[in-house]
Amino acid sequence: MADDYLDYREIVAEDESDDDDDDEGKSGGAKAAKKAEPKMSKQQAFELFEEAVRMLGKTKNLPAPISTVKVRMKLLNAAFDERRLGFRNWKTFVGTAVKKTHVRYAGIDEANLTLDGTAAERKPEVFTALLTILPPASGGEDSGWIRFDEVAQKFDYRKFGYKKFKNLALDAETRDLIETKNNGNIWQMRQK
Repeated sequence: MADDYLDYREIVAEDESDDDDDDEGKSGGAKAAKKAEPKMSKQQAFELFEEAVRMLGKTKNLPAPISTVKVRMKLLNAAFDERRLGFRNWKTFVGTAVKKTHVRYAGIDEANLTLDGTAAERKPEVFTALLTILPPASGGEDSGWIRFDEVAQKFDYRKFGYKKFKNLALDAETRDLIETKNNGNIWQMRQK
């Protein structure tokens, strides 16, 4: 089990001009930026936990190993960090999440996780809200595309733990809910 995981997207330098014009030098430097950084709620983390277990279970039709669930969660949303949510470590988070979700330990050694029979398949709240803003895809290849900045103005992505709208869009695309394209220097998206 790993308590720390660093996704490659956190290492690769992002283009500063994407969504946010950070004026760190003018507003007190890195400390001010850290305080303004969005934070995922515990409920959102529990939804992400359940989603990761569901995805891992579907892949192999087996219970999901606890050791891979955190990695999948970070791939689904890089903003996840159990320590920022107030948990001492990954094991403490899992113990609480099992009590608050439809996820249960599988086996006597509690090294695997599975969903109980009452777990309904549903999208996390952030993606349900995002899809209400996007019109359904209809017609040809060029229909239904909306610019990222237009959607970002209508959608408060920071309240779901995202620093940049582009990260939310990539996470939605990972789940096969939307498709994205770059038309010149303009990013666009549409519902699938």
